[in-house]
Amino acid sequence: MRLKKNWDFSHKPIRDPENVQRFVKLIADTHSKSHLIRHRFHARLEIDRLEEVGRLKQYMKEKKVHLISFMDHTPGQGQYADLKIYRDTIKSYNHHLSNEDIDQMIVKHKNKKRLGIVDLQEIAVEASRHHIAIASHDDDSIEKLEMNARIGVNISEFPTRLNIAQEAKKKGFFTLAGAPNILLGGSHSGNLSAAEAIQHDAIDILCSDYYPPSLLHAIFFMHKNYGTNLVDMMNMLTINPARAVKMGHELGSLSEGKKADLLVIEMIDDAFPVITTVMVDGDPVMRMNYRE
Repeated sequence: MRLKKNWDFSHKPIRDPENVQRFVKLIADTHSKSHLIRHRFHARLEIDRLEEVGRLKQYMKEKKVHLISFMDHTPGQGQYADLKIYRDTIKSYNHHLSNEDIDQMIVKHKNKKRLGIVDLQEIAVEASRHHIAIASHDDDSIEKLEMNARIGVNISEFPTRLNIAQEAKKKGFFTLAGAPNILLGGSHSGNLSAAEAIQHDAIDILCSDYYPPSLLHAIFFMHKNYGTNLVDMMNMLTINPARAVKMGHELGSLSEGKKADLLVIEMIDDAFPVITTVMVDGDPVMRMNYRE
């Protein structure tokens, strides 16, 4: 869930602050009840949304935040280091815009005021006080990694190049890539190939990004096509992310004292993985038989 940024992409009401606030409350309410899904709140803060900092601090104070990402989608760096990709993305949302319009947008975004390192460190200190993990986003330089290490960031989301992912691991970050990247054969932004990074032992965690089913298919794809160890791939979906978000003591592996949340996965025709059983707290909540 992202704290809304005033981008020139198509408007998404779910990112409006008032709607985010409603979701935060709904997620917090589930903690006192029995549910089939363990919802958590991931606050993705665009660093040019200065007006949202107070709201984020209040959510932390109320113990409603479980992960924070510092996001910067300014054109010319990070995900959009290649301005052509940025232009193509903008045009895909706004077909009527001219090149001159996009030039003005790029200048506007580059000149926007952003949170500085002191501001980010203040948020990080508060997050640490509440045992909240922090991720950076689209790391594209060693300098950025060093800055993030100084302020207490522990996850590197979507490092943009292989050498950055490798350096992030050396510095003790959990490194994260998107599962759709694997199925697509590479990054849609022209950045790091997740499959290549995994083969170089530079990625710890896979996330669903914009396509949740990709998680299950990506690990078996890597095992079948690249010979990667299936246990190591499964760890990228289970214990590694649990540890990264400081929940490894409770979730992520089959150990005495942890929550018994289990999935049973079967291969259909030796090629297509499907979930046939779901257990929450040791109780079966879903069973499917795809072979009948």
